[in-house]
Amino acid sequence: MKTKKWFLIPLLLAILVVWSSVSADTTAREDRGLLSLNRVRAAIQARGAGWQAGNTSISALAPDQRRTRVGTRRPTTVNPERVLRFATAATPASLDWRNHKGSNFISSVRDQGSCGSCWAFAVVANIESIYNVERSLTALARGLPGFNYELDLSEQFLVSCSGAGDCAEGGWSDLAAEYVKTDGIAREEYFSYLQADVPCGPQNTWVDEIVGIDDWGWVTLDVADREAIYAALQNGPINAYLTIYSDFYYYVSGIYEYTSGGVEGGHQVLIVGYSKAGGYWICKNSWGVNWGENGYFRIKMGQADIGSWALTVWGVGTPDTFPPSNLTGERAENKSLLQSEQINILRWSANPANGGAGVVGYRIYLQADNQWVLLGQVDGGVTEYWQRGVDRLGQQSYAVAPLLANGLEAPAGYVTIQ
Repeated sequence: MKTKKWFLIPLLLAILVVWSSVSADTTAREDRGLLSLNRVRAAIQARGAGWQAGNTSISALAPDQRRTRVGTRRPTTVNPERVLRFATAATPASLDWRNHKGSNFISSVRDQGSCGSCWAFAVVANIESIYNVERSLTALARGLPGFNYELDLSEQFLVSCSGAGDCAEGGWSDLAAEYVKTDGIAREEYFSYLQADVPCGPQNTWVDEIVGIDDWGWVTLDVADREAIYAALQNGPINAYLTIYSDFYYYVSGIYEYTSGGVEGGHQVLIVGYSKAGGYWICKNSWGVNWGENGYFRIKMGQADIGSWALTVWGVGTPDTFPPSNLTGERAENKSLLQSEQINILRWSANPANGGAGVVGYRIYLQADNQWVLLGQVDGGVTEYWQRGVDRLGQQSYAVAPLLANGLEAPAGYVTIQ
């Protein structure tokens, strides 16, 4: 006698309903951009894209926490006077301000945490980098490496004090730049980052070391003009807009291009370089060093609106300090009963303009292997330095930088001895 199996039909229908529900939920999750790593990798492979995906410090977060890592808002109005015009000129095939003429001009990678403050981090990163570039112009003009002073400005100051935005709703990079121009910005030590919407409350003495900019301007508007970006980058990094898709959270390395997932929001990053042959921009993010290529990423030109709403700043100023005066260098012979050696003697005088800046010493650097190596440091009252045992026929380039009481260096003076 055959067993009747009609009683299995309800069970099969129940399984089908559950499967359909799971499938629909999966589709809905993907529509909201909540992709799995396997699906991201499959999309990359299907498209033949040149980047690698993996579990990252951001992809591991809950969906609502991921979205706190974006928060830039597009401008609603643009002042035409703020739009810069760049002359058409030949630009290098590649550029990377992390390694330009032997120096890294980019400040450390930071982490915005669970706050939609990317707009503040990008503007701060821009100002910090331009500070390094502008204070090294003399060295760069002579083909010498410049300095990275690791200026550390307060992103929390912009979040809490500028009115340009906040953690919850995001903000505008142009309003942040305008605020720094008109009111200045505090250093990190006076208002540490709290990744929260807290009242404006830097330490009262922050104005003693206020940092400002002369001005800022748009490099691009809603369209990423490559030639304008190339030209602007010759003067230093710029910050720019980027649309975040959910697959970007899984970025580990390579040249990113969109392959899958939904739009998560607008983001601001710092463009630090490019490769024309490779067709990509090099960007500094604000998601910490454990994401991407040690906090950086490369992205294919023309992807995800990268390079739109780009701006640059100039004239980054601090309480005025200046290089030492009358810096000279000479090669001499140091003789004694026991030895005879060649020495290089550096001499300078204190710059009177630094009288109120609290110069506590001078640092002496030597150019070696296309970078600056610290030779030594002397007290503020000393204005001479000897380097002993130098090559009789060699050429040495030196930099002498006043060391200030706050730990920063004033602009350096440069001299070459032949």
